[in-house]
Amino acid sequence: MILQGLKNFFVNLKYYFTPLGALAVGVVFGLAVLFPAITGAVAMLADNVSEVTGSVQLDFRALADAIAEAVGALDWTEPNAALSTALSEEWLTPTLNACIHALVPGADAYAEQISEAVAVAIAQMIGGVIIFIALSALGLAGGFVLTRFFVRRTMAKRSLGGAFLSALFDFAVTLIFTVIFVWLGSLWQPSIYISAVALTLLYSALALLKGYFIFARKRVKLQRIVNPKTIALLMLTNFLVFLTAFIMMAAAVGIAGQAVGTFLSIPLFFISVTVITLNAESWARSAAEESKDATKNIAPQTE
Repeated sequence: MILQGLKNFFVNLKYYFTPLGALAVGVVFGLAVLFPAITGAVAMLADNVSEVTGSVQLDFRALADAIAEAVGALDWTEPNAALSTALSEEWLTPTLNACIHALVPGADAYAEQISEAVAVAIAQMIGGVIIFIALSALGLAGGFVLTRFFVRRTMAKRSLGGAFLSALFDFAVTLIFTVIFVWLGSLWQPSIYISAVALTLLYSALALLKGYFIFARKRVKLQRIVNPKTIALLMLTNFLVFLTAFIMMAAAVGIAGQAVGTFLSIPLFFISVTVITLNAESWARSAAEESKDATKNIAPQTE
C-alpha cells in the first residue's frame, strides 16, 4: 500500500500545471478588471481635484507617476507585506493626499474637498481589488476541482452512483468530525490532540470502508480491506505522501523565494491532498482487481 500510495502521488504530478493554468486564467481576468479600475480611479481623482481647485489643472500622468513612485518606495524585499500595505486604505489615503498636495499649489485651501475626492477614488480602487481577488480565488477553486477530477480519474474512476455515494460520505464525515473536534476542544483544550489522532484513525477506517463498498463489495471479504493493518498502513502512506509534498514545497520556497515558491507549491498541495483522500479507494480498487484476475486464472484450471 505504501509504494502504491507514493506512486499515486508521483504519477499524478503530470497534472502539476492544471491548477496553475486555472489560477492564471482567474488572475488574467482579475487584472483585466483591476488595471482599468485603478487607472480610472486616478483619472477621476485628477479630474475631481482640477474641478475643486478651478484654476489649477492636475495632470493625470504626473499624479500617476507620483503614486507609482510612492508604491516603489515601499520595502519590496517583503513582497507580501508591501502589497498588503499598498492596497490598504490606511496607506492610500495619506499617500494620495500627499501626492496631490505636492502637485497642486495651495491645495491646503481645498483639503476637505480633496479628501472627499480621494475617498471616492480609493473606494473604486478597493472595488477593483475585491473583484481581482474574487476572480483569482475562483480560478484557484476551479484548478482544485479540475485537479481532483483528473487525479480521481487516474486513481479511482467510478460510476455515477459511486461518485454520489463518495460525495455524500465525504460531506457527512467532514461535518460530523468537525462538530466533534470543535465540541471536544471546547470542553478540554488538550483533547484537541487526542481527538485529532482518534479521528484520523476513524477517518482512515471509514475511508477504507467506503472504498470497499464502491469497488470491492462482493469481490473480496471486508476483513481484507478494513483491518488494523490496512488502517495503520493507510495512515503511514498518507503521512509519507504529505511529507514528500512538504519537502518539495519547502525546497520550492527555499530556491525560488517565498512569493514564487508559494505559487509553485499550490499544485503540490492540491495533488497531495487529493491523493491522500483517494488512497483508500485506490487500494480497495486494486484489491478487487487482483481478486478478479485471480478468479480468472483459477477458472481454466478448474475446468
